[in-house]
Amino acid sequence: MAAGTRTLRLVEHHLLTQRRRWKSVALTAVGPVSFLIAVGVGLGHVIDRHGAMAGSGTYLQYLAPGLLAATAMQTAANQNAYPVAGAARIGSTFDLMLMTPLRVWNICIGQLIWTALNLLVVLVPMWACTVVLGAMTGVRSLLALAAALMCGLAFGPAVAALCAWLRGYAGIPVLLNLIITPLYFLGGVFFPLHRLPPGLQAAAQLTPLHHGVELTRELAAGPLQVTDAGLHTAVLAAYLVAGTWLAHRAFERRLLR
Repeated sequence: MAAGTRTLRLVEHHLLTQRRRWKSVALTAVGPVSFLIAVGVGLGHVIDRHGAMAGSGTYLQYLAPGLLAATAMQTAANQNAYPVAGAARIGSTFDLMLMTPLRVWNICIGQLIWTALNLLVVLVPMWACTVVLGAMTGVRSLLALAAALMCGLAFGPAVAALCAWLRGYAGIPVLLNLIITPLYFLGGVFFPLHRLPPGLQAAAQLTPLHHGVELTRELAAGPLQVTDAGLHTAVLAAYLVAGTWLAHRAFERRLLR
């Protein structure tokens, strides 16, 4: 069996196990879309009325690209937290898969592909909503969607590596509540990063979310700076490659004993 075919077997497994839960999976897109409308349109109307975004378009146009990237981060983190921690335990899903022709690398890449599919389920409705509301338009909106997808993939493998490395589930709430959630609010999604204290600014600029937000926002509507866009893309790609390597090592450590 070819390596690519083996990898797709894991994706097929996920699709088969989720086919009876397609309604709940589809509903995962409702929350982000509702939040975008409530904050971008509702709160945004108040912000625009007071002229806080003077010369920078509407608050919805500022918020939508960043929220797209931040939602990708949250979705990827949730998809690779408890599910991977459970599947990577001895005698569980991934362990049993290694009794077939699948190898650890197939599991690692298959999980990455599955994360990408889940990201699209959530991001495409959000993207469509931003287009309908006029926050993003044209081909650049598709580029912004691709940037948000890349932002999510920069987080997914790293979270999978950590959750495969953990012995139990106790550390996962710490990861989601004390790392992912603060990043969501301090990554430059809702307000410019320069409003933060210098220490928090420096810390935020090291994260994939900052680069994902900046890249998505620049591709969506901002003045396109090729150098900046290339830098943000390179950083996200580096996180993706490093995270995938770490996930592979973590899966090996947990499963190959």
